[in-house]
Amino acid sequence: MRSCVLIRLLITGTDILNGRGIVTRRVAEQDFLMDIRNGRYSYQKIFALAEEYQAKFDEAAKSSKLTPEPDYSRIEKAQIEIFERFM
Repeated sequence: MRSCVLIRLLITGTDILNGRGIVTRRVAEQDFLMDIRNGRYSYQKIFALAEEYQAKFDEAAKSSKLTPEPDYSRIEKAQIEIFERFM
């Protein structure tokens, strides 16, 4: 797995936990992630960055308003409504 993917996933996960949703185009971090991908950071620096972003992720997880488990009945209801709409 590429290091830039690890960092991107930690950033995205933190966004989700903070209620910002899923941001697929990482415009603000694009140059940074490309620099990681293109080898402009040492492994030592990448590990330090991973620890930093993991700490941010863990902190967001502690204060997240997301429930520990999904509401399966609500999900099932939504699936049925979507299925019926397109049948």
